[in-house]
Amino acid sequence: MADEVLTEIRGKVMVITLNRPEAMNSVNQELAQALAAAVDELDANPDVSVGVLTGNGRGFCAGMDLKAFVQGSFPSIPGRGFGGITEQPPKKPLIAAVEGFALAGGCELALTCDLIVAAEGAKFGIPEAGVGLFAAAGGLLRLPRVLPYGVAMRMALTAKPILAEEAHGYGMVAEVAPKGEALDKAIELAEQIAKNAPLALMASKEIIRETQGRTEEEFWEYQKKHYGVIFKSEDGKEGATAFAEKRPPKLAGQVTRTSQEPEPGRGMSYTSCDNFSARFFSSYTEVARWPMVGHGEFSTGRAPPRIAAGSSSRCERLWKHRTNGDNRSR
Repeated sequence: MADEVLTEIRGKVMVITLNRPEAMNSVNQELAQALAAAVDELDANPDVSVGVLTGNGRGFCAGMDLKAFVQGSFPSIPGRGFGGITEQPPKKPLIAAVEGFALAGGCELALTCDLIVAAEGAKFGIPEAGVGLFAAAGGLLRLPRVLPYGVAMRMALTAKPILAEEAHGYGMVAEVAPKGEALDKAIELAEQIAKNAPLALMASKEIIRETQGRTEEEFWEYQKKHYGVIFKSEDGKEGATAFAEKRPPKLAGQVTRTSQEPEPGRGMSYTSCDNFSARFFSSYTEVARWPMVGHGEFSTGRAPPRIAAGSSSRCERLWKHRTNGDNRSR
């Protein structure tokens, strides 16, 4: 991989570093190609669940290399966008760790990530209008999703940045770290995420991203394809079984389908505690109708699913929280 981007594996986390500190990590064609290769590596590595994108030197990224732009080079890859990722982000979760500044295309790279961890005083801005351009790498799409309309419009029209603290107040920045500690904080967050099931992480990311602005009906329809994969996966079975057995799950991102498994949306009978643990719900729509109370407990005012005689009483207790006071699963 080119020196413009460095990668490092830390357990289940891949740290991807923009490495043009002498140019404030501005994006040229070489960096775009290297970054695209890095996120491909992130998605392809089965031992890695989360990526962290950061910048070497005093800032995250100052945007497009304007010197190269004037010479006719635009750092975009067909089908993948600016920097090789803005139109085609990785399937796995990606966290931006921002020190100093994320400006213009640098801000758009950060917005492409799923979460942003920023150091105190870090600046976020889309100043392109000040140099005769506009934020063409997704800033005008994504900023209004994470900021109030007026704030996003003000940033686009005035070309003035906002600080990490203000962005955090609006929810654009997930966490603010002391100066110099954004990367450590982002890796800490990534490690928390990486404890969870890889397939569930990718499905959750895609569903949240792709259903913004859709109707509820469109949401449920879109989610069906993931339900059929995740709820039949080895991780789904292992996670539920481990919960019932009071042990940590061993999650490997494996998918399993058998001809005996019912299609998503069709009824499943709960003939044993193992079946209950492996499936949870009798149909796709039950996911929305049985709210989760916490740690696998469910609350409802309706009758619980059918549990065959002789099944563990633990399975039954999962459904009795609301109707039987504090009789919770233990």
